[in-house]
Amino acid sequence: MGFWLEGLLLRSRTLNPSADFLLFIAMIGALVGALLRTILHDIEENVVVPLGIGFAIWFFVGVDYSVPVLRLLLTSSS
Repeated sequence: MGFWLEGLLLRSRTLNPSADFLLFIAMIGALVGALLRTILHDIEENVVVPLGIGFAIWFFVGVDYSVPVLRLLLTSSS
């Protein structure tokens, strides 16, 4: 769901992102959310986790960093 939502939001800003970039950003958001939820299990996470995910996605969009889809899928399946 996040993959498609990011695609719609970024296309509305006329950035025209590639599928590699969208998949990478979606995976970064999922990984950061899982890590923050694991690390902060005693703290109220209703605000911290979404802000952390948003900051990570904002950072990687800002530096325009991406990984090819094939490499990303091979790395995540190991």
